[in-house]
Amino acid sequence: MKRGRIVIVTGAPGTGKTTVAEQLARESAWDRSVHLHTDDFYHYLSKGAIAPHLPASDDQNRVVIEAIRDAACRFAREGYDVIVDGIVGPWFLGPWLDLASMGLEVRYVVLRADRDETLRRAIARAKLDEKTNAELVEAMWGQFCDLGEYERCAVDTTGLSVDTTVRQVQQALEDDATLLCGPVEGAASSPSYSDTELKEAKRQIDSTVHKIRETLRTLEAKEEPRRYKSQITLATHRVAAFTIASDLIGRACRRDGVS
Repeated sequence: MKRGRIVIVTGAPGTGKTTVAEQLARESAWDRSVHLHTDDFYHYLSKGAIAPHLPASDDQNRVVIEAIRDAACRFAREGYDVIVDGIVGPWFLGPWLDLASMGLEVRYVVLRADRDETLRRAIARAKLDEKTNAELVEAMWGQFCDLGEYERCAVDTTGLSVDTTVRQVQQALEDDATLLCGPVEGAASSPSYSDTELKEAKRQIDSTVHKIRETLRTLEAKEEPRRYKSQITLATHRVAAFTIASDLIGRACRRDGVS
């Protein structure tokens, strides 16, 4: 049986992740395909669910993230072409790199439009209150502007139709540039960071999380918070990702004796 693959389609809100991912799954060259929408996994939580942006949700969020990864892995091992869409920035690729190191084909595609088009698409779709919430989309857009080594995985969707974007992504998936590689035995070790760099990175992340939580409280206190469901979901997922990043840095600091 042909082993499947995992394709991660990510990018800021308004870049067409879900629409493109759905079409990629439908048009897959594999005999079987599946589209995993990461937001759905949070909606599955019922009794005992905790809002993902709250500090008490850390353990829950890790379980959800591992569930998404494990589901993708299971489908891929059974020969499915697995298309995963959601906010999966380079800072959050660890679990997927682990799958790559296990021998699975994992590919990473970042959809990216220019700032004005990203804001226009997201606001039109989500009916954002620009004064209060557009900064959330712009902040996420900024996070995907500098992808470092993963610039090779970016696909510019500015001015493109959905069909054209899908064709561009399909072409990109034929290139080794989108292939993620897990740790290789004997390869160079990960870069080391100074105590000062680690502490500053954690401080910046914690400050960002605090600001997003303030925005969330503003949104949830509005007269009709349901109108802002997409913004709230985006912000909560971003807080969840940054909280994990802060926790990992904190563990590294404690391990290295950094106070």
